[in-house]
Amino acid sequence: MNQRATMDTVNELNRRNLSGVYILHKFEDEDKKQPTCFEDCPVAVQDKWLESLELDAVRNLAKILGGALREIGDQFDLVNDHDTYKKEK
Repeated sequence: MNQRATMDTVNELNRRNLSGVYILHKFEDEDKKQPTCFEDCPVAVQDKWLESLELDAVRNLAKILGGALREIGDQFDLVNDHDTYKKEK
């Protein structure tokens, strides 16, 4: 496998496109910015983008990400049964 094919594979892994909330972002090995889902961007890029949003936009983002998380959980029948999230009575 040549180096370019390996980079393309890495970028495909970097861009899983789960939420559908896109930011233009360029990974180090790329020539130009491309639509990249929020969750696939580095935290620094996420932080910068979040700082630019109005409160209603942040609320909508939370709802979209929550919906995507729920859909993934439903599709793969995932349940978090860690005690960390359970309240003791």
